[in-house]
Amino acid sequence: MGYNLYITRAKYWAENEDFWITADEWLEIVEKDPTLSLNSENDRYHALWSGEEDCWLDWFEGNIYTKYPKKNLIEKMGEIADNLGARVHGEDDEVYGRKEEPYHPAGKPEIIDIDPKRERRLKAADLFFIVVGLAGGFSVAFSDNRSFDYRHIILGAGVLGLLVVSLLERRK
Repeated sequence: MGYNLYITRAKYWAENEDFWITADEWLEIVEKDPTLSLNSENDRYHALWSGEEDCWLDWFEGNIYTKYPKKNLIEKMGEIADNLGARVHGEDDEVYGRKEEPYHPAGKPEIIDIDPKRERRLKAADLFFIVVGLAGGFSVAFSDNRSFDYRHIILGAGVLGLLVVSLLERRK
């Protein structure tokens, strides 16, 4: 699996249902551009770019894409995108301009923040749950009369309560 870049008309490349670049539009671009040539050995829409060795573009489900493109191919993709009224997107929804650094469009977060306090609470709850569970198991295993008395009921209720709290906390 590789890192793909896409030419798309959609705001986000994976959500392009109503914004397809048609296969015919792609074939027309390839036909008019002397640096692109179809390579039917791989796929009907697979094109090689003569700008650099091992550079290719392919059409699939309304987007044109490639894997691990070099800077020159990204610029070529920008040129093609301009001709199609589209943009170049990475898999993480970053947008590539022709000569500028990639950026993330407004409205979609670049990174999902995780609350460090919540993570610590969850780890502490997990650790406490494990310790209480082990203590309950050892208390039964090393009990004098090996019977289930009130201590075990209290430990069991505590473990069940911790499990419920832990599950509810994870759903938030």
